Amino acid sequence: MWCVIKGNQVIKIIPGAMAVTINEVRHPPDIFRFWTNEELANISVFPFSEESRDHTFYTYSKERYDIQSDKVIKVWDTKTPKNMDELKTKYINLTKSSALNRLSETDWCVTRKVETGEEIPSDVATYRQAVRDAEKNIIKLINAKKNVTGLKGMLTSDDASSNPSMNDWPSPLE
Repeated sequence: MWCVIKGNQVIKIIPGAMAVTINEVRHPPDIFRFWTNEELANISVFPFSEESRDHTFYTYSKERYDIQSDKVIKVWDTKTPKNMDELKTKYINLTKSSALNRLSETDWCVTRKVETGEEIPSDVATYRQAVRDAEKNIIKLINAKKNVTGLKGMLTSDDASSNPSMNDWPSPLE
């Protein structure tokens, strides 16, 4: 993306290579492929990007343009955490849904036991209990979080060899 600057203000965002009129001169879309950034800067066209945002956990307001010597970045001055109770409810519901999906893979064993009396294989019973235990543990951890940073931390792990707590489920049966 590109933008046009005039008087230290962004006057136009250019989403991609397209014809653009600057100072009453119409430029073809090819300028974005063949011109250097310096040549584009000479007609007040600069690379444009937006600061990354985390819409899952925060809302953003007070946007502005950070006009630098070689590029422009759209930034937001205010980052407000979303409501913790709503986030907890969302992630508890996702956890319950994930547990149900994992259990559904072996529901046929439970149905067979009810209908025929044939025992559930021990590895299946163990797996199903591990899923239920993991669900309870994850929900307990979600409820214990006091802020967005803590909840968000459950989705990421600093240690590549371990699962973050939100994804700490037993390995599927083979």
